[in-house]
Amino acid sequence: RYALALYREGGLDPSTPSGVPVLFIPGNAGSSHQARSLGRILATLRGSDGLSFDLFTVDTREELTAFDVDLIVDQSAYVNEAIKYILTLYAGGHRRPDSVIIVGHSMGGIVARSLLRMPNYTPGSVASIFTKATPHKAPPIAASRRMHDYYRSLNEFWAARLRVDGTSAESRSLMLVSLAGGTRDTMIDSRLTDVSEIVGGANGFSAFATGVPRVWGSADHRCVLWCKQLV
Repeated sequence: RYALALYREGGLDPSTPSGVPVLFIPGNAGSSHQARSLGRILATLRGSDGLSFDLFTVDTREELTAFDVDLIVDQSAYVNEAIKYILTLYAGGHRRPDSVIIVGHSMGGIVARSLLRMPNYTPGSVASIFTKATPHKAPPIAASRRMHDYYRSLNEFWAARLRVDGTSAESRSLMLVSLAGGTRDTMIDSRLTDVSEIVGGANGFSAFATGVPRVWGSADHRCVLWCKQLV
């Protein structure tokens, strides 16, 4: 039903993964191809010790996750299994990561946050979640009462896990960063991207595109994925 792909930039990336694993999750009706700009930028980044990034993408078949809770749950279950598989690819390497960095666009950020409460989640397998134009506080549309209830339970889970329980692995290491496009995003009200009621300051924060250094203006819902200044 779903598929996992490893993005490679010709002439820059090695044929096999050997860096820090990053996993892109598209949003409502989104495509794995939307990760191309991010992949290009990551391919040019190299640490002083030679450390690089490996970008993986999930093909969710352009499903309408904004309208169906079951799709969010199904994608979350698949992504957890995908993370387990990704980490096995580094078993024989010099650097063996035990977690991945998640980048979620729009509803892909909700899928990313749902990973932690799925039965097949491996504690500590997600290091950071970076979301772009994700409606964290409430559903972007009033599709159903069930979607509203799902959001409420998800936010309560996160608030309890990362703000109250200081003993969990996530409260000690997980970071949630939410980036809003701003006034040009007419699909998602940027006020919905706020995560201050979900995580404490030690575990995350929210920002607008215009708050990022050297970004000249706001970005629309899709532009947040390819704007060179912002990516």
